[in-house]
Amino acid sequence: MQKYSVFNLIKNAFNDHKDWEVAWKDPTPKSEYDVVIIGGIGELHPNKRWSELVIALRLLPENVHVVIFGEGEERAALERLAKHHTLSDRVHLLGHVPEAKKYLSLFTIFILPSAKEGLPYVLLEAGLAHKPVIASNLPGNQDIIESGKNGLLIDPKSAEFSTSIAMLIRDEGLRNRLAHELHTKVTSTFSVQKMFADTFALYPPSSKDTRRLESTVTGR
Repeated sequence: MQKYSVFNLIKNAFNDHKDWEVAWKDPTPKSEYDVVIIGGIGELHPNKRWSELVIALRLLPENVHVVIFGEGEERAALERLAKHHTLSDRVHLLGHVPEAKKYLSLFTIFILPSAKEGLPYVLLEAGLAHKPVIASNLPGNQDIIESGKNGLLIDPKSAEFSTSIAMLIRDEGLRNRLAHELHTKVTSTFSVQKMFADTFALYPPSSKDTRRLESTVTGR
């Protein structure tokens, strides 16, 4: 009997490709005076380290705004932090918004500064939305992002965080390249078809089981 390591990873299937293709718009700033929106989606919890994004904002041009979709226990602390640094008019905590992924088209850059992650679904959503991504250099994020190829992996507590954001704001070509590469990886590596292939490689089903499973997932 063939043995399989528990470390064999079957990528989560992501089957919303068509919805994202319709929703995608390019919010690229057309001049240095246009508003640049950076931010993310996630609960307002210390683990998400949104405070590092607020702190990084101090070093960025005044036309750069932070937008976060999510609610949680750290709201008051983040609001105080923004007020302390005179950033209240540039930090926008929008609370829980159903289907927040639909608003990713507003972002110029997607940020995920978490202290820990599993395999973050939100990075897959950002990839399908053609967004350039800056994320924490964590194992879960590394399964999706290859730093410098389809995104940037950094330490949000370092000066590299604000400089990475500033670099992407300035360099439209780099933003577009990273976004394109991430979109390509998400649609090829995390598709339903790829999930089936990886699953069946570990647990080969009968042809009858295969047809039944495909019919259940696809609705056909």
